[in-house]
Amino acid sequence: MSAQDDEGFDRALALYRAGRTAEARDVLLEVVAEFPGDRVCRYSLGVCLNELGQWREAERHLGAVVAAEPAHHLAAYELGVALQEQGRPAEAAVAFRQSLTGDVVKDVHTRLAACRTAGAAAGTLPSVAAAPPQVVVPDDAEHAAALEYTRAVAAGVTPYRTMADDLDERAVYDIGQEVWSTRTQTRHLALTPLVATALALSVSALRVPLLVVALGLYAVAAWVAAVVSARVTSYVFHQRRVDVAQGVRDRSKQMILYASITQVRYVRTLSSYLTNTASLELTYMLGTEKESIVLAGLGRPGQVDKLYQELQGPVVRERRAMKKILF
Repeated sequence: MSAQDDEGFDRALALYRAGRTAEARDVLLEVVAEFPGDRVCRYSLGVCLNELGQWREAERHLGAVVAAEPAHHLAAYELGVALQEQGRPAEAAVAFRQSLTGDVVKDVHTRLAACRTAGAAAGTLPSVAAAPPQVVVPDDAEHAAALEYTRAVAAGVTPYRTMADDLDERAVYDIGQEVWSTRTQTRHLALTPLVATALALSVSALRVPLLVVALGLYAVAAWVAAVVSARVTSYVFHQRRVDVAQGVRDRSKQMILYASITQVRYVRTLSSYLTNTASLELTYMLGTEKESIVLAGLGRPGQVDKLYQELQGPVVRERRAMKKILF
């Protein structure tokens, strides 16, 4: 999801929460017109249209979401509502049954029973739900990760519950199991100490004792600072958040939820090329402001690149799941 549709979604959410559903619908219409592949905004638009009684339009948008993401049980439920309100119980029953693949919406069984009664009376209720058509989504990292997770859910394989699931069910969340922990590699900070050591060794030939001693002390201090800084910096990756501890004199600790992360960037600089290390930069939302943090020198480039690739899936899942429960 880009910054533009993120901003539009947030505006629509504020309007919706204020009871201004028609205005929220108008904002989402603009976002969806510009970003038709944004299923979170499109689902939210369908919810607004249902609340406003615009069933036909709701059907169009919700149908597109369900076609692209069959395991989106909330969209399937809302699609069933739109179809039922149009007097199409047979089709509504298919959607309601599809919604049962996820957490049960409170009145879905009542609505499904009503559809069965109406469909049986008319002799139109199908005995087997038709398979939804598949839609090809754009080939980018976020959509690919989300689609892969959708396929896993549809197949009955759920790697772990999302934070949104926990909040929906218990109003509290679990950070999940620890996946990996590391710290800044000492060699990532070794460039300055190495240069200081080289200078101390070079000037020793000049036979200037004070200068040699000064540079030697500086080199020792630089090595101590590098080792201590590396030892007190830690990064612990859980299934739903990363815990960061940094700093020696100005000590800081923070917890960054994957749901708040908007971008993950793989970073290499001149010094990291020389020390064979790589870093990650996380951009995340802190309240209404965007913040960035560099997880410096996590390991060898191949290790960090693998972590960068693996992190996309959890970040996307948590972010998408959090947005689904907002409407």
